[in-house]
Amino acid sequence: MKTKTLFTILTFLFSLQLSASQTIVYAGPVDGLWTVENSPYIIKGAIFIDNHHTLEIEAGARLIFETNEPMIINGGLVAIGNINDSIRFTADIQERGWGGLRFESGLPGSEESILSYCKFDYAIAVG
Repeated sequence: MKTKTLFTILTFLFSLQLSASQTIVYAGPVDGLWTVENSPYIIKGAIFIDNHHTLEIEAGARLIFETNEPMIINGGLVAIGNINDSIRFTADIQERGWGGLRFESGLPGSEESILSYCKFDYAIAVG
């Protein structure tokens, strides 16, 4: 009985840790590495990648947009999932959607972008 109770408590604590790992991202520039461990990334406003900067997103990461603003890419976006663990871009509210990705790079010295095994849900891009 004690083993079962201990197992139940440990399972509960582990599930709390998993549900607590999320990252809030406010409007502004983004870059660096977004890991699956810190996922989901809750996007609260218009985000962008500056020229000469790169945002790398690990396989299995989720981005949930709580805004309908597009993600502007002037630098590089490297989002490489795999067949078993894609990267998901989605909206918190399906009817409102999110603004999608807008690649505005092409400036001299812009970073390269690579997207592979990414899933895009509920994007409503305008323009």
